Amino acid sequence: MRQKTRLIVIGLGFFILLAFVVPYLVMQKVPSREELQLMIEEWGNWGFTLYTLLATLCTVAPPLNYTILGLAGGYVYGTFPAFLMLWIARCAGNCINFYLGRRYGRKVLKVFVAEENLHKYDELLASEKAALLYFVLCFLPGFPGDYAAYFVGFSKIKKRVFFLVTLIANIGCTFSLAYMGSGEAFTNPLFLGGFSIVFIGGLLWIHSQKKQFNLH
Repeated sequence: MRQKTRLIVIGLGFFILLAFVVPYLVMQKVPSREELQLMIEEWGNWGFTLYTLLATLCTVAPPLNYTILGLAGGYVYGTFPAFLMLWIARCAGNCINFYLGRRYGRKVLKVFVAEENLHKYDELLASEKAALLYFVLCFLPGFPGDYAAYFVGFSKIKKRVFFLVTLIANIGCTFSLAYMGSGEAFTNPLFLGGFSIVFIGGLLWIHSQKKQFNLH
């Protein structure tokens, strides 16, 4: 098996395990949206701080359901306050995941890939296609952008590139969850129009910054 193909297979295997198998096994223990809403309401004045911390934890430990928590927050706090807390939490959580991937991920990767061949993995993730894929996974609600941050951390992509893409990419997911949780319809033309503009604009921005980001 070619080395590049082997890297892709290993990466997909880890991704499927974390993104689908683990959440499925713990799904029965996840609180319902109604239970989360009651819990958040009981926090009182500490609600904003605790909610942001819990949302960050859900990003770092993905089997905890970030989507349900986001919808519950939109119901309790309204669209914009919930969006701000979710966005801060998701960006912070993704940065933590990136650091964990960079700090420990390469050690795991070396178990499967010879060290002299790791540069091929670095080249794979330090590409425009990889940056665009990470953006899409973070932007769209329900997609595993938190897992993707771990894998991006495995590579030697510049921290500045990851951080800038993360800040913009997480707008879509977090605003969507807060918006729908507050009772608004995802099919609202105004919402869909703004969502599409930011999404397409983000993709075009990454492409325009390809040289500055040293993507190939």
